[in-house]
Formats: sequence, C-alpha cells, structure tokens
Amino acid sequence: MGVCLVSAAMLIALASLVEDSKPTYAFDKEEGRMSEGRVLVVDDEADVRRSVRLILSKAGYDVVEAEDGEAGVRAIERGGNLIALGAIICDLNMPKMSGMEAITYFRSHFPHASVIVLSGEVTSERAGVLLVQGVSSILSKPINQDQLLAAVRKAFAAG
Repeated sequence: MGVCLVSAAMLIALASLVEDSKPTYAFDKEEGRMSEGRVLVVDDEADVRRSVRLILSKAGYDVVEAEDGEAGVRAIERGGNLIALGAIICDLNMPKMSGMEAITYFRSHFPHASVIVLSGEVTSERAGVLLVQGVSSILSKPINQDQLLAAVRKAFAAG
C-alpha cells in the first residue's frame, strides 16, 4: 500500500477546480500558513498601501500591492493563484490608469473578486455608478480599520 502526500494548498486548488468556485482560504507560501485570502491593494499613495497591508496582514490576509491601475492589472494577470484572489481595494484618482478604468477591467476579467473602493473623493453620482458596476463597498480616506476589515470580510463572504 503506497502513501500519498498532498499539501493543503494542493487540496484547496483541487477542490476549487471541482466545485468551480474560489476557496475561502489561500496558502501563504512565504509565511507557511493558511491565510484568510488574497487581497490586491491598488493605490498611488505608498502610505495608504502600507497602512492597508499592515491592517489586513495582521488580520491574516495575504496582500499584494500595486501603485496604479496599470500595475494592478499586471499584478492580477501574473498572480500565482488568481482563484484565491478574493478582493481588490482600489483608489479612484491615480496616474496612468484611473481607478474607474481599472475597476471596469477587474469586474469584466475577474468577476469572482469583489471590488472595494477606497478614495478621498467620492461624489454621490460617482458612488451610484460604482455600485451599478458591482463595487461591493465604498470607503473614504483616511482609513478606518474597523470599516476596512468589515468591507473585506463582506467581500469574501459574498464570493
């Protein structure tokens, strides 16, 4: 009788293929532990990205950062485990590719990932457009830790 060793990450990947749905948890290779899931943070302000990363990492999430919409698209396209990408946090006002353009791309190419807007300026008109596009939450800067964590948990629960 042979012995078959299968890693937790492989089991999760296989289960997601069989069920045709994304897993709730992802394996963080660097930390050697299960994470709550992968979050892409797209913001041109390094301090904002760092703050979001610290809050989410402390809560157990695996965080990938991008400094603008174009970098966000590149990060999501080259990511090692797109199935585990559960949420995208995106600013609206960025160079190269605006948040609105990036969100349109994310929603059309990666509909399984919930999008959360984190911006300093969101008009009610723009908020309406974002909600029609399928954005799950709209948060204002400066970052409120409890609101951020609640929005990310809601995004993963919806997925």
